[in-house]
Amino acid sequence: MSKPEWIETRKECDVNEEGKLVVKKVTLERRKRIYLGLERKDIIDISIRLISLGAIFIPLLLFYKQQKAERDKQKTFFQLELYSTTTTELHSLTNKPLGSKEFDLSKNKLLYEIYPKLRLLSENVVTDTFLVLKDIIGFSSILSKAFNHCDTLKKHLGNYAELAGNKDAGKYGIETEQLLSQSMQNVTNSQREILQWTTETEPGRNFTKDHKRKVEEALFTLRNDVDSVFESMRLNSLANYPYDRLDRPSSSIDSLHIAVSNSTIPDQLNFSFDRLHSLKSNYISQLNNQTQYYTSKLDSIMVESTKLLYSK
Repeated sequence: MSKPEWIETRKECDVNEEGKLVVKKVTLERRKRIYLGLERKDIIDISIRLISLGAIFIPLLLFYKQQKAERDKQKTFFQLELYSTTTTELHSLTNKPLGSKEFDLSKNKLLYEIYPKLRLLSENVVTDTFLVLKDIIGFSSILSKAFNHCDTLKKHLGNYAELAGNKDAGKYGIETEQLLSQSMQNVTNSQREILQWTTETEPGRNFTKDHKRKVEEALFTLRNDVDSVFESMRLNSLANYPYDRLDRPSSSIDSLHIAVSNSTIPDQLNFSFDRLHSLKSNYISQLNNQTQYYTSKLDSIMVESTKLLYSK
C-alpha cells in the first residue's frame, strides 16, 4: 500500500467545558519527495555545487592534458632526433681511421654526449645494446693511443739513430733522447691502461679479451726489445768513450748507431713493430664488423621504437 500524498504538519485546538481538547484546524502539506535520503532542494543545491566545481576543475584538467600532450610531443621529437644522430654517428665511425682525430671526436660525442641522453629516455633495450658499442669503442680508443705511441716511439728511435756522425749530434742528441724516453713512458702507460681496462657487458668482454691479451703481450715485448737496444747502446758508449763525459750525448748516438747497424736487436724491434702493426690491422677489421653488426641491431630497435611513437 502506497504512502499518503499529504501529511499533517499542524493542529489548532480549543479546550471545551469539560477540559478536553477539541480540534479546530488541521494543516496538511504535500509529502516531499526524497531521493537517496535527500530532499529535492538538497539535490538541487548539491547539483549547483557540482557544476561550480566542474567549472573550476574541468579547465584545469584540460590544461593538464594539453601540457602532457605537449611534453609527449617534445619527448617524441627529442627521441627521434637523438636516434637519428646516434645512427649517423655510428655509421660514420666505421669510415674514420682508428686513432685519427676524427675518430676521437666521434668517440667523445658518442660516449659523453649521446649516451647520457639515451639513458634519459629509459629505453633499456636501446641502452643495453649501446653499452656493448660503448665497451668496444672505449677499448678501441685506448688501443689507438697505444698504437700511436708505438709509431711515435719508432719515429724517435729512427731519428735518434740518424744523428750518428752529425756534427750537431751533441746539441740535438739530448733533446731527441728525451723525446725517446717520453715515448717509452707513453708506451708503458698505454700498456697499464690496457691491462686495467674493464667492460660493462659480457659481449664487450668477449670481443676485447683476446685483443687485450695479445696487444698487452706485444707491448711488453716491445719494451723489452727497446730496453735491450739502450743497454747495448750504453755498453758501446762506455767502451768507446770511457773518459770524456761531455761527449757522452754524441757518443751515445754513435753507440746507438752501432747497435742499430750491427746488432741483432733491431731485427727484434722490427719484428715487434710489425707484430703490433699486424694486430692493429686485424683489430680494425674486426672492429668494423662488430660496429656494423651492433649498429644494425640498434637501428632495428630504434625503428621499432619509432613506429610505436607514431602509432600513439
